Amino acid sequence: VAAGEVLSDWDGKSGAESIGPTVFNVFYRTWCRRVAEARFEADEIELMAKGAEAVAAVLLDSDAHGWFVDEASRRGEIESAMREALETLSSRLGEEMRDWRWSRLHRMPLRHVLSARGSLGELLDHGGAGVGGDMVTVGNTGLGPDWEAASGAGYRHVVDLADDPPGLWTIDGQGQSGQPGSPHYDDQYAEWLAGELRFLPLGSEVAGVSVQELEPRSGTDEGVG
Repeated sequence: VAAGEVLSDWDGKSGAESIGPTVFNVFYRTWCRRVAEARFEADEIELMAKGAEAVAAVLLDSDAHGWFVDEASRRGEIESAMREALETLSSRLGEEMRDWRWSRLHRMPLRHVLSARGSLGELLDHGGAGVGGDMVTVGNTGLGPDWEAASGAGYRHVVDLADDPPGLWTIDGQGQSGQPGSPHYDDQYAEWLAGELRFLPLGSEVAGVSVQELEPRSGTDEGVG
């Protein structure tokens, strides 16, 4: 399977099992660097490669303002960026392009805030599954330096005002990350990956919900802090 065929057949969705986003995202980051290299000094490349994403998209089609020396130079850099991207993917995922699923590269680690201290990460970290999305999709999962899912909506929240009883539909993929050992530490992760939501009922009429009213004392300021 050729890279051109993969991209031509790709529907533009960054699905976890799709090959298209794998080829495109690795190529595009490489291409943005080539665009930055054409105009900036060596010590500015890392910063400007990220800032050049918009102009890099335009330069894939044409170079109306002479960013590159000539048309042959622009096309040569595009081809060179694609070769570099394919070499990167071959070294990471193997020679067979049919196996380059996005989920193999774009994985979501869930690291605890204390995981970098000694070996605490072995106890506190979880996650690590491959996910869909990238930096520019509706289901944004970010794109870290090693292609990992570095950001995005770990918590999802949907409100249906017609619900009876009233409530919220929520899911928190990170779970109660501050409470290792809790049975709820990571019990929503699989449902988050599947795009599912949990119903959270609201209102005192829901079974098991109690209401406590707090009233100020009259005639004294004791206890006021």
